[in-house]
Amino acid sequence: MRSLLLVFLLLPSVFPIKCWIGFDDKVDEGDCKGTVKGSNFCFKARLFLLFSDQQMPGGHIHKDCGYGQCEEEGCKNGTIVCCCSTGDYCNAAPSHLIVTPLVAAAAAAWLRF
Repeated sequence: MRSLLLVFLLLPSVFPIKCWIGFDDKVDEGDCKGTVKGSNFCFKARLFLLFSDQQMPGGHIHKDCGYGQCEEEGCKNGTIVCCCSTGDYCNAAPSHLIVTPLVAAAAAAWLRF
């Protein structure tokens, strides 16, 4: 019975995490396999490219597996690089979409009281 429980506990670590991989809106699904540091993470980074900033003033979004980029969950350097391991395709939403509901909830709570 204990060995069966151990198998079920280890089972999620056997399957690779699935992440979105690509730039801006041109992304595909991908499996992040391997034992390299960060292979169980997805990451999303906002990049500012010298010549394309005039076309994309907010920068470009790069999504990929966290190989060599991620050691822990969360964002670093503000919202420039975000790493996540909470589930498949966790790097899907742009970071500004997370802030919008929080601001709306805070405003609603403030108006209520």
